[in-house]
Amino acid sequence: MARIPQLKILTEEQAKLVQTDWDYIRTQAVEILYNFFEKYPGNMKHFKAFAGKDLDDLKETPEFAAHAEKILGVFGQVIDLLGKDIDGIKKILNEMGNNHRARGTSRFAFMEFREALMEFLRFNVGSSYDGMQAWTDAIDCMYHIIYNNLEGNPV
Repeated sequence: MARIPQLKILTEEQAKLVQTDWDYIRTQAVEILYNFFEKYPGNMKHFKAFAGKDLDDLKETPEFAAHAEKILGVFGQVIDLLGKDIDGIKKILNEMGNNHRARGTSRFAFMEFREALMEFLRFNVGSSYDGMQAWTDAIDCMYHIIYNNLEGNPV
């Protein structure tokens, strides 16, 4: 089982690095979700609307775009609050974690999403070492809250 990462509070500089990268990719939600499912197709079964469907056909549908926007929209809300409002971040992610706990989502699925997102960043943003470390710390912060909720322990 994936360990629960430490709750890391980003510096102002780290928050700006993540936010700058996010501004570059925030409109690419469909590509990010597609990359996740392409890399880890087993996760499609957890999405009732996507289970058993061809990923390439699905990618072109408004339903796929809407779901991609919903998923990445939550990440965007959190990223916008980095370095400013940890209580706001906790509120958003406690709710997200609780919702995913109710659906039986595992830490492993989140780990796979993380890997797919980091790969997408490496290939599409070309962030610096400091930028990638900032992303690692940001996702650790997010996953600390989410994983605790998956265990029934809101932060």
